[in-house]
Amino acid sequence: MAGLAVTYGLNLNARLSRWILSFCKLENKIISIERIYQYSQIPSEAPSVIEDSQPPSTWPENGAIDIIDLKVRYKENLPVVLHGVTCSFPGGKNIGIVGRTGSGKSTLIQALFRLIEPSAGRILIDNVDISTIGLHDLRSRLSIIPQDPTLFEGTIRLNLDPLEEHLDHEIWQALDKSQLGDIIREKEQKLDAPVLENGDNWSVGQRQLVSLGRALLKQAKILVLDEATASVDTATDNLIQKIIRTEFKNCTVCTIAHRIPTVIDSDLVLVLSDGRVAEFDTPIRLLEDKSSMFLKLQQEQMIQNKTVLAGAAAFGKLKDKWEMTKAVSKRVGRQYLTQSSSISSLKSIYPLSDHYYGADRPKYGSTLATKGVGHLVRKGTGGRSSVSGIVAAVFGSTGFLGRYLVQQLAKMGSQVLVPFRGSEDSHRHLKLMGDLGQIVPMKYNPRDEDSIKAVMAKANVVINLIGRDYETRNFSFEEVNHSMAQQLATISKEHGGIMRFIQVSCLGASSSSPSRFLSTKAAAEEAVLSELPEATILRPAVMVGTEDRILNRWAFFAKKYGFLPLIGDGSAKFQPVYVVDVAGAIVAALKDDGTSMGKIYELGGPEAELMFDTIREWPRYVKVPLPIAKVNS
Repeated sequence: MAGLAVTYGLNLNARLSRWILSFCKLENKIISIERIYQYSQIPSEAPSVIEDSQPPSTWPENGAIDIIDLKVRYKENLPVVLHGVTCSFPGGKNIGIVGRTGSGKSTLIQALFRLIEPSAGRILIDNVDISTIGLHDLRSRLSIIPQDPTLFEGTIRLNLDPLEEHLDHEIWQALDKSQLGDIIREKEQKLDAPVLENGDNWSVGQRQLVSLGRALLKQAKILVLDEATASVDTATDNLIQKIIRTEFKNCTVCTIAHRIPTVIDSDLVLVLSDGRVAEFDTPIRLLEDKSSMFLKLQQEQMIQNKTVLAGAAAFGKLKDKWEMTKAVSKRVGRQYLTQSSSISSLKSIYPLSDHYYGADRPKYGSTLATKGVGHLVRKGTGGRSSVSGIVAAVFGSTGFLGRYLVQQLAKMGSQVLVPFRGSEDSHRHLKLMGDLGQIVPMKYNPRDEDSIKAVMAKANVVINLIGRDYETRNFSFEEVNHSMAQQLATISKEHGGIMRFIQVSCLGASSSSPSRFLSTKAAAEEAVLSELPEATILRPAVMVGTEDRILNRWAFFAKKYGFLPLIGDGSAKFQPVYVVDVAGAIVAALKDDGTSMGKIYELGGPEAELMFDTIREWPRYVKVPLPIAKVNS
């Protein structure tokens, strides 16, 4: 009896398993029917073309966008996402759109493309209500570069020109402008190079550049960037911004960005908060307003990037424990250390560091760099050459300060263009950094504008270290210190893609100085700022280091003349600064989020010293009266 029960029990177990399996299959099929029913209830999009309301073939001509009391919700039973947004984007302007996550930035763009129909309000493009025209007529006149670029399985040609509307030479022009031409030419099949599904055989940056190529081919009057550079490295971000500024300069460009520096040079910035317009003005005015939400967003990003903001000069709270902003007046017999209200605190641009020489002295150049690609310069040794995204043209890099600056730029993984003139040996000591960063020597003539432009062609940063405190037969103070700086600033302005310009001047530079060296340095500062108001000026004191400039100068003079000149009665003061710290200050200025742009920093050492105390061990020195020294300077 027990055996019979067990036998029937086993059979029942098998039958139950089949019943449960059949029930699950039935449930899945019922769910499929339910989903089909739900899809059938989804309202269809508006018609692609409305015959009675087609815009002119040249529409939009200006690209002006007027948003009037726009309200958007994703479903009827869901809350409103955009609450009566009203603003106007002038045609041909760059508009930055920023805000915290969930503020409504992407929703606004979806409404512009009519991916979501507004529940109230209107959007006008060149006075045409976009709700009255067909979707194809609307979307075919707009271009967008999304955050996540989409590539379809096929070829590069198909992805750039899916409707086959353009000739090959037009496609190549778009590829060259988007910096992909050389890469595609290296492929065996050229324009027919294969693209896997989702573009898996192309990097994220390259996929984004393909999207940019599509926009270049389309040449729409309105271009939208929906956080297009959020997932790419800094170098690709800078490249995309440069191309957009050049190729879409007469178009309306709407940029949604999470990096404030991306929109800092926009004509207007729209700040959204909880689906409402919080601010809409020029970036400069918003940054000048201490209560501005745009300013708060910038501060938050700088804190996230571990940039020291406590002493930012823009807010007047300067506390520099190293007293680097103390101006030294070289007057006989007295030391004047005065806080200069027009000079910003260098502390505000020094990044945090995990490595220290002592309690308060950071080891500069050791902060983390961002991961990236950025093969902008295809010449040189490569190495870890582009993780910082900086492609710096360092004029005067073969000199005393230059070698330390190039070393620090290389350590953070930068591409450094080293302009040199004369002998190939002038830059030989910089080749040792080739494994740290990409060092690219480029011969140039400071009197040849074309050779300077060739150096700057691939750069996004220009640093001018050129300067001499003595004249030669070939170069005067005026030419070396002033004219060359003015020329570099002018070419950088014309370049259009230079993100940062740093001019290294000299402590004590003044147009009223009797010293021609200091007066020409001051003239150079004025020339640079007149061309590039956002440039950073650094005024280091006399620099000391391994190849000590002071000792070398004195040794040369003592060897040639047998004595050292002692200006005045030996009570003239100077404030020597360690050359590595000056190089660190330049790198720190490059790493900040714009804090140092348009400012002047005086870089003095920690202590002011008497000239007599420094050279008094030399038994033979000659006192030179101060008036005579001024005349000879």
